[in-house]
Amino acid sequence: SSSSKEWTCPKSHTFPVVGKVPWLFPFPEAKLAEWRWHLQVQLDRLDGKVAQMKQEQGLPDLLPATKKRLAKLIQGYQEHKKALSQLLTPLGKVGEQPLPGSEAWGSKIPLTQIVTSYFENLHRDWGGIEAGEAENRLARDRLVPLVKEHCGANPTVITLGAGGCRLPYDIHQAIPDCFSIVADINPLLFFAAKRIVEGRGVSLYEFPQHALELEKVCKINKLKAPEAVADNFHFVFADCLAPPFAAGGFDVVMTPWFLDIVPEDIRTLTKRVNRLLKPGGLWLNFGPLGVASPYVSRQYTKEELEEIAGETGFTVQTSTLETIPYLRTPLAHSYRMEDVLFFAATKQQETSDPGSYHYLPEWLTDHSLPVPLNQPVQQFQLQHEAYSRIGKLIDGRASINDLAAQLVAQFRMTEDQAKETLVNLLGTLTESHTFNRSS
Repeated sequence: SSSSKEWTCPKSHTFPVVGKVPWLFPFPEAKLAEWRWHLQVQLDRLDGKVAQMKQEQGLPDLLPATKKRLAKLIQGYQEHKKALSQLLTPLGKVGEQPLPGSEAWGSKIPLTQIVTSYFENLHRDWGGIEAGEAENRLARDRLVPLVKEHCGANPTVITLGAGGCRLPYDIHQAIPDCFSIVADINPLLFFAAKRIVEGRGVSLYEFPQHALELEKVCKINKLKAPEAVADNFHFVFADCLAPPFAAGGFDVVMTPWFLDIVPEDIRTLTKRVNRLLKPGGLWLNFGPLGVASPYVSRQYTKEELEEIAGETGFTVQTSTLETIPYLRTPLAHSYRMEDVLFFAATKQQETSDPGSYHYLPEWLTDHSLPVPLNQPVQQFQLQHEAYSRIGKLIDGRASINDLAAQLVAQFRMTEDQAKETLVNLLGTLTESHTFNRSS
């Protein structure tokens, strides 16, 4: 059941509605608190950038054009902060610490995700620039015919990791009587996309990484859809590796620019896709295949993905690689080319239950389980014992030679090992402080 403020599942769990979007996470309040904290971190970063540039405005040797550039960026970042704060108002009061204990760890946002992850995609998708529209058309023209051929009219389509939602929007607008659900974890992308597809639009600053001209260092863009969606386009905040949907509910599952960022083994992810599809349903993938896994054996190629699809109940219809431009913008002098996989497969049979997804090990949430003495823990023990002692040895007077001599005596290191340890540690700390002020 649902209301304007909360949803209730058959197990009587309640979920809030945030910004008129159901917030269907396993630990909804913990996830909400964590995103508030992430927003506060981002706002603090913007304040830090502005403070740094204001300090640099006092340098005596600034060129006239440099003064203009700094002033333009300061104004842009200040207005950008206001826009982000306003857009993310539905999250509630920022600055709250995430909930402590196992509940927070059980709903942890992956390290790869921050509030502004894939922010540039909003400008590409909805900024109305020809280069962005060309990227959008390429995906749309590949996938729309596949949906029409397979489903005809009235398909039920879910997009996992929908982000800024341009591709699901294009599919929805091109297919008669399409019923679309888009799912993602990122509130900035979804709150912006919701305003855009509903016809309200949103104005946001773009900050290219490599602007060569003063007028292009930042620019406010009006992001809007070609036309508003009429009906049946639904936003859901959800973890796409723990999708809160009934099995067999969809004609089409789309995974655009998704396989390369998920922390789960694709062999398990394909089972989740299978579970969501009706018998004979269509799985469409569009994006790179640079699988984000620390294990070489799980960094799959196109041919391996085809085998995985076969062993998890799919028949591959098409699987092709194509090199396309990515995030080309008139503000920046450079962009990159991506090898992307266009992949379509139909569900032929059910597969085994993929089980529950755990971003982190279960012993972090089930406190009765033993904590393993694994390699990361052993390295932590050794490094931090040494780092703690190094920190106490530094008194503002001792040189690296002096510190190395003490490490040799305390840790039975050679002199070369001691110096290498000191230079690596102190060099990393100094470099991080000097060159990574925005992080």
